[in-house]
Amino acid sequence: MPFLVALLLLAGARTPQAAVQRFVHPVSAADACAQLSPAYRKQIESVYGPCAAGVARNPKTSHVAFSHVVIHGTKATLQVSYTANAARIRETYSLTRSNGVWRITSSRQL
Repeated sequence: MPFLVALLLLAGARTPQAAVQRFVHPVSAADACAQLSPAYRKQIESVYGPCAAGVARNPKTSHVAFSHVVIHGTKATLQVSYTANAARIRETYSLTRSNGVWRITSSRQL
């Protein structure tokens, strides 16, 4: 069973929503970090330090909901809302698709 879980994690997100879901409500820090484009990961790490350590410090999330999903070819934007530490968080994400896998290229809190 652990092999199957690892295989699924390595498969990459097939939709923009899946990439963001795996980032904001991760099954592991490594999988959350894998949802980021290399450039965006580098940008985040320059401010917050190693990605996996940052994800591990984040509070658990629940009630993830998506809206305003717009996909144009290999680019997408969406809004996500979720609960963390009893607060409702709303963010906008931009993503790109490469080799069939969606990666987060930017985000901002609303």
